[in-house]
Amino acid sequence: MLSRIYQTIIRYTSVDHTCKGYFTGQVDPFPSIHTVDEVYVPLYIEGAHWFLGVFNLLNYTLTIYDSFLNAFEKERTDVVCHINFVFDHWLRIHGYNAHRPLPLTYPFRVIYATDAPQQSGVLGDCGVWVCIFLDRLINKKPLNNDKDTQKTAERMRRQLALLFYDSVLPDTTTDNNLGDDDDDPVLEM
Repeated sequence: MLSRIYQTIIRYTSVDHTCKGYFTGQVDPFPSIHTVDEVYVPLYIEGAHWFLGVFNLLNYTLTIYDSFLNAFEKERTDVVCHINFVFDHWLRIHGYNAHRPLPLTYPFRVIYATDAPQQSGVLGDCGVWVCIFLDRLINKKPLNNDKDTQKTAERMRRQLALLFYDSVLPDTTTDNNLGDDDDDPVLEM
């Protein structure tokens, strides 16, 4: 529980509707693993690259969303193999997979999302693309509706800056959403 001063500060942020329930104890920020169908996990190749793994607990798949799919193949495979077994072990510790036999192969079948947009430009956009993938998947938006992936990454960077710093940044774009579809809202919280 936070003190009243911090609750007041949070009340005036753009994410008030999401956060205030956490501070009053009315909302658990992390639901029980027994109540979810999917688990989103940002994955990291040390010193090099971020990508997203989505565990589906209904069909036991691990879908990989990578904005730089043609690079770091060996390193990505190592990370995916590791998280596959570690997550299964974590589920067992928390009683989720207690009834299932120990796997002799990979616990989750790995699928690579070949339709994931690929980053472009000179900036290291992999972390930004993990955020874009999260936003689109959680909000059931089309995954790949970008004509210019560099502009999409720039828009997301700006939205993250607004969210994190609650600043007033000048809007230098005419289209302030994450893709070319004007009907999609930006970063629903």
